[in-house]
Amino acid sequence: MASFPSGLSRLPAQLIYRGEHYNIIDRIALGSYALITYLWKAVLPANLLCFYPYPTKSGGSLPVIFYVYPLIVAAIVFAMWKYARQNKVVVFGLLFFIVNIILLLQFIPVGEAIIADRYAYLPYLGLFLIAGGYISQWVDTKANKPSRYLVFGVAVLYVGCLGYYSHERCMVWYDSTSLWRDELEKEPERAPIAYDNLGFVYFDKWYNATDHFETKTYYDSALYLMSKSVELRPDSVGAYQGLAMLYYSKKNYAAAGYCYRTALRLKPSPEEHANYGNFLEKIGKSDSALMEYDIAISENPDMYAPYFNSGKILKRQNRWDEAMRDFNKAIEINPSYGENYYQRSFCDTQLGFKDLALKDIETALSLGYKKVDTAYYYSLKK
Repeated sequence: MASFPSGLSRLPAQLIYRGEHYNIIDRIALGSYALITYLWKAVLPANLLCFYPYPTKSGGSLPVIFYVYPLIVAAIVFAMWKYARQNKVVVFGLLFFIVNIILLLQFIPVGEAIIADRYAYLPYLGLFLIAGGYISQWVDTKANKPSRYLVFGVAVLYVGCLGYYSHERCMVWYDSTSLWRDELEKEPERAPIAYDNLGFVYFDKWYNATDHFETKTYYDSALYLMSKSVELRPDSVGAYQGLAMLYYSKKNYAAAGYCYRTALRLKPSPEEHANYGNFLEKIGKSDSALMEYDIAISENPDMYAPYFNSGKILKRQNRWDEAMRDFNKAIEINPSYGENYYQRSFCDTQLGFKDLALKDIETALSLGYKKVDTAYYYSLKK
């Protein structure tokens, strides 16, 4: 299945995210925003997302509120230093939280999301240690009996609410369909990755569907979602790959070719040259396909598929020596794939090596390859 681009590239002093450039001041603002968000979501885990997109800059700047967050962080740090630095539980809990959350604050950009609250559970132990210590101290030393029952009751109710909300959140994370649907309901415009991922969920369902109605429904869903993904993020290589396969299945070769070429332009890699070569071979443009396979092989000589697919084309063109060369290389890289040997057996036969052809077919059979021409096989055994 197609892989998804990270959408990130790095420069010494800037973070680039989907065309947005964030300088060092922006990074501090974004990191402070993330820290404050982690803090309040520890207490009130509302509006949770699996993917939190970066904010969009307007007029070259983040929204003003983001530049306020560093001041809030500074105020919290000052308050803790002034009033709680003698409390060992507070110091330990804060250090535990900060050490474990620091890599998630995007001061150094990691990944596409500005927040990843699913990784915050371990850091939160430090905060709840502090909360538990203060509650225990207050109950043990200052509270009268009714107050203790009240605090205990509120704590039980709060934990119960958290437990219920955790259960509901687990339903969202039940599978990829429910997860990315939830993301799109909450972020329909700023999270094209959700369209991408949900599109491939429906692509897989379409590919494996047997019922006609389900096939059409899943196809239409995948097509819409991937089209929306490239509308929101025109550099989405994965979505173009998916669209290419969808269009090809409907024999819309012009649209499929455009999508394959766009994916190749966005990501000029050996894999994309091989993918485009596969498409060209399927629509009968064998010579152009060979050119793409040659490029893929020149850029990555250890790729298996281009050798195998090139060998099949060369075999059909009766270019036996060249086909043999490619099948030999394919077998060297992937010796456990049975069809390699079966295809090479035709080259053996045409080049006068009948015994080697028989050996190749028997090797293919031993590796589980089933599509052997029985008449051809037995003709070699005579």
